[in-house]
Amino acid sequence: NKNYGTTILVSETTREMIGKDFYCRYIDKVQVKGRKEPVNLFEPLFEGRPPDRVKAEIDTFEIGVEAYQGQAFEKALKIFTRLQDQFPCRLYQSYLDRINGFIASPPPEGWTGIERREKLPATKLTTK
Repeated sequence: NKNYGTTILVSETTREMIGKDFYCRYIDKVQVKGRKEPVNLFEPLFEGRPPDRVKAEIDTFEIGVEAYQGQAFEKALKIFTRLQDQFPCRLYQSYLDRINGFIASPPPEGWTGIERREKLPATKLTTK
């Protein structure tokens, strides 16, 4: 996926179907064109348990996402900057771009942290 730099993305429904056979990383919550409800996206990373180093990275990422979605943008900026410095990837840069945008121009009242896909395939994300 070019928006996140991932190879495979699955919905929460698919994640539940594969159960504990695969370790998945939460990626984002998006509202896909034509759907009323947002969808949680995940990236399957490992069959079984991931190495401790990867688990620690993902735990840190999830703390960063929680800060981002809770509008704690300065905290999220620190976390994603550290992640991008240590493990450069498109996913972390995507969050950094959004965070920096919200620091410069805060989101509107009622912002939910959900990304909206304007087109399919997604080439542009806007916030809701």
